[in-house]
Amino acid sequence: MIYRFHVDKTWKGTYKDSIDIETGSDSRLCGMEFEIGKIYVVYSKNGQTSYCRRNSLIDKTFDDLKLDYRFFTGFSINKLYGNR
Repeated sequence: MIYRFHVDKTWKGTYKDSIDIETGSDSRLCGMEFEIGKIYVVYSKNGQTSYCRRNSLIDKTFDDLKLDYRFFTGFSINKLYGNR
């Protein structure tokens, strides 16, 4: 399954306005299920992610990432948009 994300901040790699992220189609394949309109921090490599990575809704993200968001000026949080 492929999801398209609007990117507001990149910690590693090259910044792009949007990115397509591929994940397994179900939990047996460690697939993630992202909800449209929700805000996530997504860990990916080569355009792929899985349930085993630290992906999280922004309100459930680790404190160090929350602090980084707070001090990043002009930042609006990532939102998933489009269809799966």
